[in-house]
Amino acid sequence: MDTRRDVGTKTEEILSKNEDLTYFDAVYTKEGQLRIFINTKDGDITDELVSKIKKEVSEENNVPVDRIVVLKFIDYEKNGK
Repeated sequence: MDTRRDVGTKTEEILSKNEDLTYFDAVYTKEGQLRIFINTKDGDITDELVSKIKKEVSEENNVPVDRIVVLKFIDYEKNGK
């Protein structure tokens, strides 16, 4: 089970500036991995978008890119599943 840890305002600022995102959240796992959950207006998560997010977050937070995982957020309550 993952343990949530505050990711800080830098990550939130980076994600909030991205106009394509309709949802984002981020957590550090106890293993030191940064997991970023996102969704977009059209629901399409492109490799380009993932790379951009990883690069920006990595540079601002001094987190190696290979320790950052970007996942698509699925709102099961909204989607009825």
